[in-house]
Amino acid sequence: MANESRAALPPVPSTNHERSARMSHAIFILFFFALGACIGSFLNVVVWRLPRGESLITPPSHCPKCNTPLKWYDNLPVIGWIKLGGKCRYCKEPISPRYPIVEAITGGLFVFYYVMFFLLQIGPCAECREGTRRTPTRYATFGAAAFLARVTARTNGRSCARFSNRLRSSRA
Repeated sequence: MANESRAALPPVPSTNHERSARMSHAIFILFFFALGACIGSFLNVVVWRLPRGESLITPPSHCPKCNTPLKWYDNLPVIGWIKLGGKCRYCKEPISPRYPIVEAITGGLFVFYYVMFFLLQIGPCAECREGTRRTPTRYATFGAAAFLARVTARTNGRSCARFSNRLRSSRA
């Protein structure tokens, strides 16, 4: 009876090398998700501030409703929005879910590319390694970029038009 229950358990990695390889992949996946989420957070800043003619550097991140500067721990990508329940800590006004969505999608794209390139060995150098041509990442890249462009472009249409007109007039 005891032997039957042991046989039902999933196989344990047999060597320390296999365990350390799995652990290092998990650490890299977390790292690349965090890096991608930070870049997604910066993309949110760019999309919010450029059409309004604000600087990308100053002032620091603030609530779009009450303009109160955010604490560093409220500004963590995805986590800060979840921790605050989608509302400003100070004025309690709702903060758009677009922010954590863009951050999570960008973080997910970074993880996707890590998995494709390093775990599945599919990517730009796969042809060199295997002599075959498998590039589904091209379609995923285009689809993800189109989706992110659509999500981040959903700002006030007039502010985008004003920004476009300002660019045209500065070129003339």
